[in-house]
Amino acid sequence: MKKIAVIFVMSWLFFNHFAYGFCENEEGILVFNKDGKEGGMVSRKAQITFQKLGEKIISEPYIAWGTTVCDGAMIASSVKISEFAKIGPNVCLGQDVEIGPWTSVNADSVILGKAKLGGRTKVGKGTYIGSGSEIGGKVSIQNNVYIDAKVVIGAGAWIGSNVYLGEGSFVGKSVRIGRYSRIGDFTIINPGTIIEEGSVVPPYQTINPN
Repeated sequence: MKKIAVIFVMSWLFFNHFAYGFCENEEGILVFNKDGKEGGMVSRKAQITFQKLGEKIISEPYIAWGTTVCDGAMIASSVKISEFAKIGPNVCLGQDVEIGPWTSVNADSVILGKAKLGGRTKVGKGTYIGSGSEIGGKVSIQNNVYIDAKVVIGAGAWIGSNVYLGEGSFVGKSVRIGRYSRIGDFTIINPGTIIEEGSVVPPYQTINPN
C-alpha cells in the first residue's frame, strides 16, 4: 500500500512540475467531469463551457485527470481529452476532437472537428490539423505544419516543420518527412519511407521506402 501511495505522489509531483513549465505557472481551476470524476487543471483565461454545482466546476468537454489547459485555449463542448494531456496557450479544439493520453498540443495550434490524436503524440506550435484527420500514437509533428482534412498518420511518424500534407493523404508508420516538404492530395507514403527536406510530391502518388 505504501509503494502505491509513493508512486501516486511522485506522479502528482511530476504532473505539477510539467504543467508549470508548459503553462508558465498560470493560475488554474480544478474541474470535474459530468460523470463525477475529478478532471484536470484549466486556466481561468481558457474558454470552455461549464456549469457550477455547489463548489465544483463541471466541465462540458471531458477533461481527464492530470490534464493541463492553458491560457486562451478554446475547447468545444464535445471534445474529449485523456489523462495527462497538455493543451497549450491559444490552442483551438473543434467539436468531437479526441486527444490521447500524455499528448501535448503546443501554442496557437488549431485542430478541427472529429480529428483524433493518439497517445504520447506531440503537436508543435502553430500547427493546423484538418477535420476528420487521424494521428496515431507517438507521432512527432513539428512547428507550423499544415495537415489538411482526412489525413491519416501512422504511429511513430515524424513530420518536420513547415510541412504541408494534402487532403486525404496517408502517412504510414515510422515515416519521416523533412521540413518544408509538400505532399499532394491523396498521396500514399508507405511505412518506413524517408522524404527528404524540401521535397515536393504530386497528388495521387504512392511512395515506397528506398
